[in-house]
Amino acid sequence: MKLISKVKKRISHLKQRKIDENKFKRDIQKYIALCDDDEPFKYSKEDEYPIITEYRKEAARLDSHYFIQDIWMAKKIIMQNPQIHYDIGSRVDGFLSHLLSAGLKVNMIDIRPLNVEVDGLLFTQGDATDLTNIEEGSVDSLSSLHVIEHFGLGRYGDELDPKGWIKGLKAMQRIVAVGGYFYISFPTGGRNRLFFNAHRVIEYHEVARVLDKMDLIEAAYTSDYKLYEVPVEAFLDFHMSDERACALYIFKKRET
Repeated sequence: MKLISKVKKRISHLKQRKIDENKFKRDIQKYIALCDDDEPFKYSKEDEYPIITEYRKEAARLDSHYFIQDIWMAKKIIMQNPQIHYDIGSRVDGFLSHLLSAGLKVNMIDIRPLNVEVDGLLFTQGDATDLTNIEEGSVDSLSSLHVIEHFGLGRYGDELDPKGWIKGLKAMQRIVAVGGYFYISFPTGGRNRLFFNAHRVIEYHEVARVLDKMDLIEAAYTSDYKLYEVPVEAFLDFHMSDERACALYIFKKRET
């Protein structure tokens, strides 16, 4: 049965490929016929550059987690307007670009190199499970979006450590100033799961338990391109059943 299914899939693929190629050929002939004699952009076989499947795709390829979280979190940080914002490993061409376009200065830390220079972005390569090079309580605004679930799995060249995600959270908590804000997201569900070496799915309440010197001030999650806010007063009683969701938390560090 598997072989039959593969053969049918292959035949279907070849049929669609033929349809795409025929459309491309028809488009060439139609474009040539539409061109005036003085058209500066005439068709040339030498410069042909076939891209023949885009017409069947959607207008944008959006990630159901990153797209919503980047916008929501960026708005929250921009409203606070920190003098300088620190980030651990978040997406540069989404979330951080939102902050930079709003004129914020960002100090980013990632275990991987970043070989480009961007105005307003200061980059430091380092391991975020050990942030001892940053003074305790010196950071007023810190984020780490869709990152902590990878710590200690070796996917990005980091050392293998089952407790890496806890060490990372504790290190981030240490550097945030009293009264400072910590913005974090991660894949979540109703139970802890490890998909080695890709990522962890972290139970909804777990991160709040680890960050024992912080108060949760806002909580939400995304699923299927929708955002759902969770009242903080109902957080402890909230139970997540969707294992494809992304938790979005905003913490504020309290006086000890």
